[in-house]
Amino acid sequence: MVMRADQRLLLVDWDCAAMMDPLQDLGSLLQEIRPADPDAREVFEMYWGSWDQTLFDRCRVYGVADCVRWSLIGIYADLVRPGTLEYAKFADWQLVRARAALRDPCFGDRIRSI
Repeated sequence: MVMRADQRLLLVDWDCAAMMDPLQDLGSLLQEIRPADPDAREVFEMYWGSWDQTLFDRCRVYGVADCVRWSLIGIYADLVRPGTLEYAKFADWQLVRARAALRDPCFGDRIRSI
């Protein structure tokens, strides 16, 4: 938490603090809340301020990569603490979302456009 000058507390999420492409955060968010392209486009435009197909595609690929990353983290956590079903369920859910995105007929075009 961070204490502001006006005495308000802010919660800072240090889950993945790094210097990275801002589209990576947006890609993760879109994969979570707007997995379908038409809905995701609307949120992308609100976030980015304009439409750009190449940046949108990059954002969506980041979202898929994030699902794979979190599924691997969940699998590892389940291996470290066997019998904890929450990690296994989380990993399964992330893999289902990644698989659905990878099966999207537009995925190959996304990769080629970035």
